[in-house]
Amino acid sequence: VLTHDDLSLHAVEEESPPEWPRLNIVAGCDVYLPHGAHLHTEACEDVHAADIAVEMRGNGHRSTFLRVPRGTVFTIRRWQGGDAYRPLGAPGRQLLSDQFINRKIPRKERGLLPIVCVESAPAWCPGLPPAEDYKLLHETHSAVRLTYHTS
Repeated sequence: VLTHDDLSLHAVEEESPPEWPRLNIVAGCDVYLPHGAHLHTEACEDVHAADIAVEMRGNGHRSTFLRVPRGTVFTIRRWQGGDAYRPLGAPGRQLLSDQFINRKIPRKERGLLPIVCVESAPAWCPGLPPAEDYKLLHETHSAVRLTYHTS
């Protein structure tokens, strides 16, 4: 605080993101998070990678498709230090913390975003591209669509 004749510092504590447990889900459900956002999941049949690539452009990675076997159980959890995966089209694995910085995702939002895992490994986080391991291929016919809604 700067006044006419004084300068003083006051610590401002950052608010911790709300706690929520690790959740196991399957395609076809909605997960409502404590901060008001929700994640919608749906199984999609007869998907075409080229059509989806056009649809996904410009959505800010708030929605994605993952190529996973029907009935795959996903785990939704909060971000943990050390989380990493190979983003779609990238040459190697990247820490989510680095991806958050590169995409200018605010620090306070990072703890609120759900990390979608397949077999305990991160596969997608809203605002980031999906993992290369789950990208749609030309021969892909079924996938899971994940959409993150903030309001």
